[in-house]
Amino acid sequence: MDCSANDYALGARLKSKRRRKRLSKKAKEKQLIALHHLEMDLWHQKRNLPLVPLEKPYQKGWVRFFVVRDDVQRVDTLGFFTELLEKINNQLWSDNKRFTKRKRKFRRRIDVPIEQKLKRFSEIEWTHPNFKLTPKEKEYFEAVEEWDIHKKCYCTYYEFKEKWRFVLRVRPYMITHTKALDVELERELKQIKNYIERNHLRYLQNKLVYGRSFKWDLEVKDIQNPLKAKSIVQIYQEYLDESKENNYGK
Repeated sequence: MDCSANDYALGARLKSKRRRKRLSKKAKEKQLIALHHLEMDLWHQKRNLPLVPLEKPYQKGWVRFFVVRDDVQRVDTLGFFTELLEKINNQLWSDNKRFTKRKRKFRRRIDVPIEQKLKRFSEIEWTHPNFKLTPKEKEYFEAVEEWDIHKKCYCTYYEFKEKWRFVLRVRPYMITHTKALDVELERELKQIKNYIERNHLRYLQNKLVYGRSFKWDLEVKDIQNPLKAKSIVQIYQEYLDESKENNYGK
């Protein structure tokens, strides 16, 4: 009886090959999940590092924003439009003071001014109970319907009616602070990244944590060639037609 009990206890402690393989896989998956939590924790620490002032601030482009007109500001003694502008102001950065971008038109590149508008609100934002605009401020907005190319339907937006009360101003965009650098933190993040990429574990890690993997790092290999399904005669005819249009435009 004692021998049978000892044999049973000894056999119960032995694991089959299939069970050992399953336990090993589960342990590796737990290690990957723990590694993900550690990496996210390090990223949050890096993000929350304080800003350090620069000894010599430098300019990086220009920034354009809206301000209240001088005549409106003189009349607005209570600062109503100044407070409203803080909620709908929109800043735009550009590397040139003219705020233009290069656009291709008729096979030539031309400078086109960048359009800048005040912030507008969607129907969901407008009806939200915690909406930041007061009832008096809402009186200066109007509903505008616009076709949404993504939703394939007309959507309602609320825009400020009296746009003439604000004008655009341009000023240099100065860099006065930089993010503090933690060498030990960067070293740990680099070690984790190298380990995951060297062993090709990013796909499995994302699948374990998020339920699926993301492919924003992968290059797009299937690039569609617009001339692939056209004959040489069609390509040459389109070239002649485009040349005629350009000459006619000149």
